[in-house]
Amino acid sequence: MSVLAMSRVSKRFRTRNAEVVALDDLSLEIKQGQVLGLLGPNGSGKTTTVKVACGLLTPDSGQVFVLGRDLAMHRSQILGDIGVLLEPGKGIYKNMTVFENIVYWGLVKGVQDRRELKRRANALIQFFGLEAKKDSLASTLSTGMIQKLNLCCALVTNPRLLLLDEPNVGMDVESSSDLVKQLKWLAQDQRCAVLVTSHQMDFMEDLCDEVAFISSGRMVLRGTIDEVRWLFRQKYYKLVLRREDRSSSIDLSQCPLPGVISFRDGLPDDMVELTVDSTFTKAETILRLALEESLDVVKLELVQPSLKECYQMLFSREGAANEAG
Repeated sequence: MSVLAMSRVSKRFRTRNAEVVALDDLSLEIKQGQVLGLLGPNGSGKTTTVKVACGLLTPDSGQVFVLGRDLAMHRSQILGDIGVLLEPGKGIYKNMTVFENIVYWGLVKGVQDRRELKRRANALIQFFGLEAKKDSLASTLSTGMIQKLNLCCALVTNPRLLLLDEPNVGMDVESSSDLVKQLKWLAQDQRCAVLVTSHQMDFMEDLCDEVAFISSGRMVLRGTIDEVRWLFRQKYYKLVLRREDRSSSIDLSQCPLPGVISFRDGLPDDMVELTVDSTFTKAETILRLALEESLDVVKLELVQPSLKECYQMLFSREGAANEAG
């Protein structure tokens, strides 16, 4: 079932000197229980997409549907079905406690049963580990805790669609890892559809079912993590070399292997780590060099590119194409 459908959406902003195209004929769909990650450089249209999807911005053309209903025509009825997190602290009242903020936003979004609203607020506080801060003023919270409070406020109506712009900003590694588990549970167990943006590729790789890359407001590529990796199926050898004979004359910083992408020295026992493009160098070439130069191959493994490496390759190509075009 489609929870969010954006059809040929365009949005422009006019400044004193120019017109900026934020979204350019963008279409996307998210189904029930799906987590879609939106990736792109700064200014590519990610935040504008989130704001258009929740009705904070009106598109110049195109349509947005939430649960099959036109957002432009039914925004007030749809509001309770959408949970939104924008920049840290947006909509949080610093002179109110954690509990009061959640209850306030539940009332604003139309939760009328006070007893049920308090139950939901307490459940969300426990879910995001904010029990110790329940009665603390929001002004005393760290950025990471503010993000958790924002999520509580976004989820208090039990939304069917969750729109998250950089949700793990200010979170430490452990909290960010916990957030991945929490959002996956919401998608898989509660069947919530999630649209999320982040510049942290490890976070997105762990969280998302699919990722969509946008540039200058246009969709460039969409697929599962495995599909994206297959498209950029250039593989790499990660290897660690060590001199068997300290008198060996080879300068490992000037390794004669073709396709060396990165080099790291200063490892224990005079070891070095190299990343080598498998397109240019095969395993047998590495082993032959090691034999000829009295090098011990401590580690040799063939690895696929990470999501971060795919992102870098895609947008380096996109930039080159724009320059050529």
